[in-house]
Amino acid sequence: MITTRRQASRSLTDQHGEWCALCLRYFFHNEPRELHHVLNRARIRNIFGSSLDFAWVIPMHRNCHSRLQGIADAATVSFVETLKAARTLAEREKLARQFHDRGYYWLSVLANLDTMREQIEGIDDEQRLRRCEYALSSLAGVRGAQNLPKILMESAIPKQSPLIQLNLSNLQAARGHQSAARQSFELATEIIKNLPGRESATLIPGYLRRRVQLSRSTAHAREAVNAAESEYSKNTALVFQGVLAVSNNKLSDAEESLEQLSPRVGTMSWLYEAETKFIRALYLLLSGNSDIAAIYSLLCVAQYIYVVLGLQMSITPELQLEGPLDRSWDWTPSDVVRTFFSSLPRHAMLDADVCYDIRCRAIIDTHLRERLLNPIADWGEVTQPGQGYLTARLII
Repeated sequence: MITTRRQASRSLTDQHGEWCALCLRYFFHNEPRELHHVLNRARIRNIFGSSLDFAWVIPMHRNCHSRLQGIADAATVSFVETLKAARTLAEREKLARQFHDRGYYWLSVLANLDTMREQIEGIDDEQRLRRCEYALSSLAGVRGAQNLPKILMESAIPKQSPLIQLNLSNLQAARGHQSAARQSFELATEIIKNLPGRESATLIPGYLRRRVQLSRSTAHAREAVNAAESEYSKNTALVFQGVLAVSNNKLSDAEESLEQLSPRVGTMSWLYEAETKFIRALYLLLSGNSDIAAIYSLLCVAQYIYVVLGLQMSITPELQLEGPLDRSWDWTPSDVVRTFFSSLPRHAMLDADVCYDIRCRAIIDTHLRERLLNPIADWGEVTQPGQGYLTARLII
């Protein structure tokens, strides 16, 4: 797909313009860009239906796109074969959970959807409900895919499931649909009230996290951290706490969140790695740190992870930065880069060549692209930076 260049908040942009996900260089003024599908869209739609809004795309130059197409095809074959090889419900659940916990939410959603539709050993109506609950949880981390909730719910999923409603609230809040999120949350609240004590108690940690997304209270976030039932859930609540702290300029609360998140980098979901970098960049910016190169690097890496893996932020910051935006409730790293760096005095600005050099050191030198995409092409293999599937086939 070819489009003209525009300053999209959820693309790879800075104060100088949009840049390519592969070579990291800028697009020339009005130069067409190609939107590269990380998986082969035709084959995915052949499996899951032509109506699927498969919006997992990254911006590239035309020649860069052609160089990466073979890897997208290989990644799709690997994903489909992995699905086919998992023939029992236990194998499917383990696979989807692995995708989810590592931040490959698109793959987790598709794996659960396929399990709901196929005659997998052990699948029944109750298990289809469980798969739908898990899929909606993963879908909250996916950018785009506007019609996927409807596709998932087509299987006569009962709306009286509290997890369905809590996960819908999560999805709707992450996408900025606060009224719908509140409605789903209130319905979940009424259902939980009528459940036996032990059953309702198991839902409380998730309930508290959904409450944070609606109240945007740092106190509620801290309560969700303390109630977290797993390391993954604790990471979620810590991210909420950090984002809300910088939104309210509570730098001590942001420090507290970063102190707990930083040691987890390398073991947490890619989504939370991106959000940890975003929180740190905002903390440095708001605290008056003068290392603007470090701030630029953190913001670019955060946005790169979001875009390359097709991720939706779990909660977006509200910032009081001066700038051209009218979306104070929904700042992305690209928004912050453009607004903050464009506002600097000319003598303090990072020029385009310096920005490109910082991106190369932060993304190419750290093998970030390989670490993001290796597991998609060679899922299940242990890969090291510089020694994986992509490195063998792609030389910049």
